[in-house]
Amino acid sequence: MRKSGQLKRDGLSKVLTWAFMLAGIIVFLYTFYRAEVTFNGERWSVYAKYYLISLTSIVLYGLLLCLKDNIRLNVIMVSSSALLGIYLLEMMLSAYLSSDLTKVDSRTAFQVYSDLLDEGVDVVPSIRPTIFVLANGVPTNDNQRLYPLAGVSNRTTVYCNESGERVVYKSDKYGFRNPHQAWNLKEKVWVVIGDSFAHGACVKAGKHAAARVQTLKEDHSVINLGMGGSGPLIELAIFKEYAEVLKPEVIMWFYFEGNDLVQNLDYELTSPLLKNYLRPSYTQKLLSRQDEIDKTLMSHIQSAVKRKTGILSKLEVIVQNSRTLRLLNIRRFLGVDNQGWNPHIEKLRVADEFTTILKQVQAKTQQWGGEVYFVYIPELSRYLLPDPNNLQFRGRGRILELVASLNMPIIDIHQDVFQNHTDPLSLFPRRTEPHYTEEGYNLVGSALVSGIDNNQ
Repeated sequence: MRKSGQLKRDGLSKVLTWAFMLAGIIVFLYTFYRAEVTFNGERWSVYAKYYLISLTSIVLYGLLLCLKDNIRLNVIMVSSSALLGIYLLEMMLSAYLSSDLTKVDSRTAFQVYSDLLDEGVDVVPSIRPTIFVLANGVPTNDNQRLYPLAGVSNRTTVYCNESGERVVYKSDKYGFRNPHQAWNLKEKVWVVIGDSFAHGACVKAGKHAAARVQTLKEDHSVINLGMGGSGPLIELAIFKEYAEVLKPEVIMWFYFEGNDLVQNLDYELTSPLLKNYLRPSYTQKLLSRQDEIDKTLMSHIQSAVKRKTGILSKLEVIVQNSRTLRLLNIRRFLGVDNQGWNPHIEKLRVADEFTTILKQVQAKTQQWGGEVYFVYIPELSRYLLPDPNNLQFRGRGRILELVASLNMPIIDIHQDVFQNHTDPLSLFPRRTEPHYTEEGYNLVGSALVSGIDNNQ
């Protein structure tokens, strides 16, 4: 009887060993699909750790099959217990972090887009300009290249979801996130330029930073030219194509420490078309090409929708839609997916082009008597550090020194909003999402107005 029980345990340990090894293979293949197919290899720093974990798992459990039964059984028992414990913790953390959400829409952006189409809504998904970097823009009918810098104009646009509710907004006549009346320009014009934090991810209309500035400055026109995913070079392009003609009194230039220099600028510099914007006189004259831009983007959307109907894409949607399966709450709570940073090895490269961009924007703005405000946007990971004021993290000290040397006024959101807040993590949805809550954006908008008014 005892021997029979031992044989059953040994047999079960072999089955579970094969299961763990198969899981490692699946994770490896999925990582490869996400890294090389979905993101075209541009997020290697994010996915490298998952390559390592999956390959280690494959090798470890492959070798385990060759070891003695009692050793294999002990390792499998430890592995199974650890895995069970991790998923129990994930579910508990998920319940806790979602307990204050009044509404939870678990649909993906593509599912919401499809549902709205079925309802007869003229809808498009939000498009990040950075997706055209590898292809160096898109071809035009005259064998030239066009680089779109915003979304489809005058369309209901499906954006992100971090607070439990999918954000949907109506784009303006140039594809940015502004109410239609924003372009009825008043005497004083303020412009916001930046990435998703300027764009307003992931809060409803009227709740992002630019909207808060507009509320506090009713006698001004506040134009939001923020686009998710943008880095300094795309932001320079947006400035030259859409902001220069406005000759704004104030430019609020958002700088996000999490990826503007850690990742985005070097990636954007791989596009020859985007690099043209480093030349002071270069422009695509996009203001007069909106119909062409819209047609190009609609063609891109149609192609993307066709790809979404494939089996691999459907599986990807299922996995990406499952926070628990991906251990998303634990990963974000621990900062596992942060861009690599070692406090003993400074990896941030402040490219010469970054200084060139800031100088060019500042010089152009000063020509018409305007002022550029450098808005330092801190990331979630900073508030997981033992010392959130760490000047080495993301090269914060170096960046602030550089900007100060240019005599460019700085609005430091870390210092003005987060540093003295009793619970900084509460300003991020579920305390783990990368963007800010409505309260967070409200405080950012107030800090912007206060900083500009004090300087003026």
